Amino acid sequence: MRSKLEIFLEHPVLPMDYRRCMLSLFKKALSTYESGRYYPFIYGNSEDKCFSFSVSLPKGAVFTGKTIHLPVNRISLTVSTADLQTGILLNNMLLSVRGCQHSLPDGNTMSIGCLSTMHEPQISAGQILVRFLSPLCVREHIEKQDRYFTTADPDFQEQLFRCAAYQLRNTEFSLHEPESLSFFPLQMKKTKVLHYNQYIPVSFGTCILRGEPRLLQHLYGSGIGSRRGSGFGLFHILSEGEVGCI
Repeated sequence: MRSKLEIFLEHPVLPMDYRRCMLSLFKKALSTYESGRYYPFIYGNSEDKCFSFSVSLPKGAVFTGKTIHLPVNRISLTVSTADLQTGILLNNMLLSVRGCQHSLPDGNTMSIGCLSTMHEPQISAGQILVRFLSPLCVREHIEKQDRYFTTADPDFQEQLFRCAAYQLRNTEFSLHEPESLSFFPLQMKKTKVLHYNQYIPVSFGTCILRGEPRLLQHLYGSGIGSRRGSGFGLFHILSEGEVGCI
């Protein structure tokens, strides 16, 4: 289930760490919707979240230091999950705070406008060409230490498949189904994004994903990689089936 929201800003600026602001909005909405009874369902443990999101900035955005200056006071937010129950909950909680002012840094505020459910393609082929809407984050967490991998690293694919297997461990997929997944970078680049006061290495661009259609469908819904619930790993399908030589 994939939905698109219109977000209005009091002033046309955003902090560079804007994903953190969206997380604050989600948690605020969950804590007030139905008196917070569903909060533990999403944020009650440290398990991976079964949803992802991306923020679309208008053309003409200017990045200066840790601030983004926008040409208009409006952005769009895409929220996606492979689980229908989670999707309904996310939509309902966000609609419950529509029109309410939510605080942002430096005295700014944001509020939710319209929300619409998006059409989701039903994947029937074993290959899709995708473009990432939010950065692809691949993280290895060992003994309270984080190491991040990008497509520039020789062991990136190994680490990505490890993340995918971990992501699917509590789903209907068997232990061996993630092994069908293949990743072929086309126009991917390495960059760093600010997340909770830390610049982390991520990958951005287009790639080919191969695997069982139902596996690709799940990854389309919930994103791929690490920190999906923090606004990473969500992609858009450009085409399905063979796309020529790699």
